[in-house]
Amino acid sequence: MPSMTSLNWYNPQFTDGSVDMRMLESQSPKVYLKPGELYFGDTAVQISTLLGSCVAITLWSDRSRCGGMSHIVVPGTNSCTVEQHPRSANGAIEFFLGYLHKYRLKPEEFQVGVFGGGHAMKKCKSECSVSIGMQNVMKVDALLKKEGFKVGQRDVGGNIYRKLSMNLENGDVWQSKHPHQLSDADKLKGVGG
Repeated sequence: MPSMTSLNWYNPQFTDGSVDMRMLESQSPKVYLKPGELYFGDTAVQISTLLGSCVAITLWSDRSRCGGMSHIVVPGTNSCTVEQHPRSANGAIEFFLGYLHKYRLKPEEFQVGVFGGGHAMKKCKSECSVSIGMQNVMKVDALLKKEGFKVGQRDVGGNIYRKLSMNLENGDVWQSKHPHQLSDADKLKGVGG
């Protein structure tokens, strides 16, 4: 298999915030994914991101020792430009499939994780039937299933944000969860109750 070292990185090892993530992190170079970014490769790097309503997909192949992570912002739109960008669910999965095709890898050999999709507010108004976070999760789930990926790790929803890290040296994924901070205005309105 040709080396993917120059490419832009998941594992079944899922650890929550009760473990000191600093102790688990390797001395590998760090890559921070901003919203709408994606990383895939076989270089020993530490990938991390911060998720609210956004969703991260993590991929790891123990056989080929490669993987990746995406930071999806929107489920998708009618705009062809957005659909082809990794900021949308469609775009991120298309980018991943492109890497798999290029290196003759198959979706079924990857361990897949889906994380994020939290709610931005403690309580959702009645007209808000499905939050943007859950729309992201539902779209990602449907696309992964359609393309033959099997999700093994999943932690979605809730009134929290998540810090997610992945080590591409061994595919380990760590997560810590944190409650959303309410503004003083929200506290006065009783949103936090």
